Amino acid sequence: MKIGISNPNDDPAGFRGWLVLEMAGFLYANDTQYFVKRTLENRANVTASNAAQLVSPLLYGDIQFLFIYRSAAIAKHLNYIELPRHINLGDPSLSSFYSQFTYNLSTGVVHGSPVYLFLSVPSNAVDSAQAYNFVKFVIEHSSILQSYGLTPLKPAILFNDTHIPQQLASLLSTGEVIRGGAI
Repeated sequence: MKIGISNPNDDPAGFRGWLVLEMAGFLYANDTQYFVKRTLENRANVTASNAAQLVSPLLYGDIQFLFIYRSAAIAKHLNYIELPRHINLGDPSLSSFYSQFTYNLSTGVVHGSPVYLFLSVPSNAVDSAQAYNFVKFVIEHSSILQSYGLTPLKPAILFNDTHIPQQLASLLSTGEVIRGGAI
């Protein structure tokens, strides 16, 4: 059996895949390294720069499993297995549990944490008005995100170091967005 795990130094899905193996080892074998060692000793891992590059090998049967975000699996029409909440990095109430597990990247150690996706508009965006309109659209149409297996924060949280953009000010006043503080 071969498992696709993207390069942890290039793709966060990669180090999260190894963290899932650690958590599974802790919970099911009383040894955080149990599944990690078995994967490495059996040369079961197949690596690419990112998880998307491992979809074709999965479809052609060169690998049997792939650590990929649920949203990507849904977008690519892949079958997927829903992992238990204690190992899927998707339950904010388990933040302290996830944080007990670490992975060493070339840039330093990362701790497990729930997966959050952020939208950002760079201060030098070519068309910042359209970019903010897109952010507003995503917030107002969060059901689109839900159809891809994502769980939007309600209300959305705005982290901002400067003035509140006009396009988002109305979302603050209606409560669809709350201030989260500085970046």
